[in-house]
Amino acid sequence: SLMAAMECPCTKMAVAYGHVGDVVSSCNGKEACANLAEAGGVVRKLEFSCNDHAACLRMAFEGGTVEEVEHSCNNDEACVDMANVEGFVERLVHSCNNEISCAGMAFEEGRVGTVKECCNAGAEICLGVNSDADLFGRDPTCEIPSLMEKALQLVNEDGPTKEEHSQAVLCNVRTLLEIALVDVQVVAYTVDRALSQLGCSATPGDSDLCVTLLEIKHLVMDEVKDEL
Repeated sequence: SLMAAMECPCTKMAVAYGHVGDVVSSCNGKEACANLAEAGGVVRKLEFSCNDHAACLRMAFEGGTVEEVEHSCNNDEACVDMANVEGFVERLVHSCNNEISCAGMAFEEGRVGTVKECCNAGAEICLGVNSDADLFGRDPTCEIPSLMEKALQLVNEDGPTKEEHSQAVLCNVRTLLEIALVDVQVVAYTVDRALSQLGCSATPGDSDLCVTLLEIKHLVMDEVKDEL
């Protein structure tokens, strides 16, 4: 897949002990992916992303990691220096599509989770964001999608969640969350159903999954109040 990457205008992509995974319809533009993942960096997937001048220049440079980039960073210097110097960004989906919108995100050991359908509203909107809390402060529309992804990860991963809730219940909750990820209009309903199925009590000792879903519920309720 690195050879495929080399065919696009990505001069110097991952030439020095870096790793680049699948590259699809990405890195089209002058220096769009120059020095990407160079010097020990990792970028696992680029799809329909990094298509503009220096859009992903030095992304994950010097030991940084960006797991997946989908339909993101399509603007001038949109994601330049993202995760540069041992930073970490988990996933970008339909995000950071404005000028310099996510430049320097997770720079120098910063850590950011899923950025989904946000950081698009203006130039420099998420410039230099270094943590999830920082991200949600800069663009509040990032918070619910990010927490939904986190909840789904908790359902899917082998860990405490599997011990705290039965497999049948987790299977139902997974289906509910997947519906909500596709249709944002039903988030409130699906989260309520999931909380009910899990028997979440909103008391200390609740599982991480319950805590995350309750956070989403409160955010959705706040949004509804703001609309009234």
